[in-house]
Amino acid sequence: MTLYNYVANTNEIKKEVMLKGFHALYKAVYEALDSSKRLHGKLSIEEDCRIIATEIFRFACRHRGVYDLIFNCNDPLLRGDPELAPYYWCFYRLLKRIGSEQPVKQYNRALQMLNHVIHGLISEKLHGISDYSLEEYLIYVDDFIAGMLKERREVKSDGARKKYHSV
Repeated sequence: MTLYNYVANTNEIKKEVMLKGFHALYKAVYEALDSSKRLHGKLSIEEDCRIIATEIFRFACRHRGVYDLIFNCNDPLLRGDPELAPYYWCFYRLLKRIGSEQPVKQYNRALQMLNHVIHGLISEKLHGISDYSLEEYLIYVDDFIAGMLKERREVKSDGARKKYHSV
């Protein structure tokens, strides 16, 4: 009797691990958002972003292999799987809904960049490039969020379309 009596291939095993990992991550985020909202009432977009970033960091530190499998998976069959695909954009859609009054194209780009900042910093930590503490990581996240919101406010106030450019 082998493992393949129960599953067709290793992708089925990876998919189950990824589903359980996503479930644990989203449960932690939901509980943190819910708890904070019960204590403080309605949260700002900054607070929502920070809570989500914090929980993703904590999950990555506790479950390095699962985080790596979920967020560094390059297998198009797994990333495109109908059960897994919605998880990849869940936080993005949540934050998009929270900030729905913002200029759509600009806001979408800012959320995409926030996603890259979060996962880039975590990846550096997990692969030994940097050893960020949660506090150090959140300084980078907070700086990005503050810049993202400043840029959004400028766009909203003058009605002009600004472009992101590298510094």
